[in-house]
Amino acid sequence: MPQILKSKDELRRMILDEVRNYLVCPEGTDVSIRADPDHRWTADTVPPPGSLIAHTYYFHYLGHVVRRLRIDFDLMPSD
Repeated sequence: MPQILKSKDELRRMILDEVRNYLVCPEGTDVSIRADPDHRWTADTVPPPGSLIAHTYYFHYLGHVVRRLRIDFDLMPSD
């Protein structure tokens, strides 16, 4: 089955919609989508301004969400 192409903004919104409901998601956290030659695309965490604390559970969950979404969605070539 071919993958559905999504823009960076669409992928970003999909990820944030899911992880913002996760209990340990720091308020104000964002993600940045970029092409990745090994995995087609990836999401980098953008912590809230002034945040110095690493939230291990959040990063683990974010990685899980990205890996799951990669199964069905690919980044548009122009992005």
